[in-house]
Amino acid sequence: MQFLETKSSGIGIKSGYSNYFSSESTIKDIGEIPLAIMYRYYPTSTGFFTGIDAGYSFIINSSNTNGGIMARPHAGYHGDNWNIFAYYNVVLIQEASQENIQNIGISLTRNIRLRK
Repeated sequence: MQFLETKSSGIGIKSGYSNYFSSESTIKDIGEIPLAIMYRYYPTSTGFFTGIDAGYSFIINSSNTNGGIMARPHAGYHGDNWNIFAYYNVVLIQEASQENIQNIGISLTRNIRLRK
């Protein structure tokens, strides 16, 4: 959910669920539930934008960690009714013996206006 308080920037909250499938049969799949604050900068009313989500991600189905600090910088193109953007997501796991979770992706979102 994003609140556009000015013509050039928006703030909001982010949550959801991502599942990471393991290619090794001895390692279980894990899930990630982020709870983050998002910020986006829109230089023009339509066109290029950039932003970042930052917060904490809870890790599900792992006996080695409960989660860690997460960040997701992203950049893309926005129109009146949709956004398309690329992102890099990283979760910095608390335990030093565990590897961080990282992924890249492309997202397409639909804008739902609550008021005009």
